[in-house]
Amino acid sequence: MTTFYKLALSLILFTFTTLSIAQTTIYVSPSGSNGNDGSQASPFQTIQFALSQMTTATTIEIMAGTYTEYLYLDGKVGTVTEPNVIKPFGNDAVIIDGGGASAGSGDALLFISNSAFLTIENITFKNIISNYVSGVNINTNCQNITLNNCTIKGVHFSNNPAENVTSFKKAYPLVVLGVSATNVNSNIAILNSEIADCRTGYSEGLTISGNIDSFLIEGNSVHDITNIGIVASGHYGICSDPTLDMARHGIIRNNEVYNCKSPIATAGGIYIDGSTLISVQNNICRDGQVGFSIGCEKKGKETSFIQLINSVAYGNSRAGIVVGGFSYPTTTGKVTNCVVSGNTLYDNDKDNTWTGELNMTYCENVTVKNNIFYATNPYNVMSFYKKDNGTGNVLDYNLYYSTSGNETSIYGYNDADIKTLEAFKTTSNFEKHSSFANPYFKNEITYDFHLVDSSNAANAGDPSYAAVGEVDMDGNTRVLRTIIDCGAYESPYSLGIKQSALNTLAVYPNPTSGILHLPLGAYSSYTITNALGQLMEQNTLSGTTIDLSNLKSDVYILTVQSEHKTHTSRIIKR
Repeated sequence: MTTFYKLALSLILFTFTTLSIAQTTIYVSPSGSNGNDGSQASPFQTIQFALSQMTTATTIEIMAGTYTEYLYLDGKVGTVTEPNVIKPFGNDAVIIDGGGASAGSGDALLFISNSAFLTIENITFKNIISNYVSGVNINTNCQNITLNNCTIKGVHFSNNPAENVTSFKKAYPLVVLGVSATNVNSNIAILNSEIADCRTGYSEGLTISGNIDSFLIEGNSVHDITNIGIVASGHYGICSDPTLDMARHGIIRNNEVYNCKSPIATAGGIYIDGSTLISVQNNICRDGQVGFSIGCEKKGKETSFIQLINSVAYGNSRAGIVVGGFSYPTTTGKVTNCVVSGNTLYDNDKDNTWTGELNMTYCENVTVKNNIFYATNPYNVMSFYKKDNGTGNVLDYNLYYSTSGNETSIYGYNDADIKTLEAFKTTSNFEKHSSFANPYFKNEITYDFHLVDSSNAANAGDPSYAAVGEVDMDGNTRVLRTIIDCGAYESPYSLGIKQSALNTLAVYPNPTSGILHLPLGAYSSYTITNALGQLMEQNTLSGTTIDLSNLKSDVYILTVQSEHKTHTSRIIKR
């Protein structure tokens, strides 16, 4: 990984925080009145009226109910110390319902523009049907906007599930558009939310496009979308300045995307198209068409400096990972300077399309290392590398396996089908240090891609690969010994522990920032070691809580002694 790329990635490691100081609270209830004063005892009736009363440091608390409103929020600017917040009252269930097909073209359940330092949390947005409608639309000149633990469902371009899709039929469940060339959208966070059950036509489940600089998409579930799940895109004319018309400096991590399928195209679970400086890490894309895709659809443009790492793709009808401009230079752009590392691909290309687990079209200076490619398709296609695919690309230190064996495994190269990994190495000059061997997953039948103690993926990666700041799917630090493991999970060998000892004690919360709770029981002592086996803490234990406040953020092994047995669990300290 180049120094430039490390520096670029460091720019996107921001966090989103809300500090409440001297907040003014406004209350809303279906039984209230907009003639009231907005207090808890005398709440407003509509959310839109409450939004009109919002100033800096305003919290709007919404009491339980279904609100059939289209909300418009413009020019509401908080500060880092006095943010604005929209949330339910206590644990109340709040639903914003668009009334189904009563919507007009272009309507939105929530439209936000020219606003900053705003958090929306724990609200359901649903049931809006018409062409070009949105669930939540974060539009021009927005900074430090956070959507947390929300649900968006039932956003459809048409009331007819069988209606034909064209490029002029679209619906946007959640869309962030950087329209302005002078006011960038920045520090946008979409966290811990569900986007599901939407007929989006030519649009996507979660869309980031235009003049967007710095965003975080984390912990979301995106599923049952009739097109792409999550996209970060550029060069579509959203912003009038072509040099700014792209999503950049973003992190997409710890999301699960599944059952996102288009009836007219091949949809990716997570798609990076015409963007730059984005890290896609620790995601799962399953049961769709393509798992992950890095491409560039606009002719003369490029997608660059994308990091696709430590993620899992399985059960997709076509390739697990697609990288490149599929028709460069005739009709599409190209992909340059990207890294694909530490991913696990299993049982993709289920429709036997000959796209394989990995499919590469035109790209330059793309590195593919430290991955597991496990094929089960009848044609035994492992990877496909298109003719005249580009320059400077590196494929090495990967682990290949097929249930049909090495002798019939197929690697597409320069329009020829090459059998065996050894023949592919000779013909292509790729994969010099790669192997064909069973990675030995814990249980591929249940899609448990943890590695057993003796996995062939352990220490099979590139010894020189610098996995600075990377963690596997469990949050374990990568390269805990000397050589990175292949695949999305560090092996028990690399962690210095036995797989059979993991999670024998159900501690909570895990991850934790301080106090760790044990199940009810009689315990006498505990020890805590780091992943290298070094003793970090040891003490007697008379209750069922352990204070980890003095430990730094890392992964540890907790061993607890009771009267009859020793209990062990892996814990994450934040």
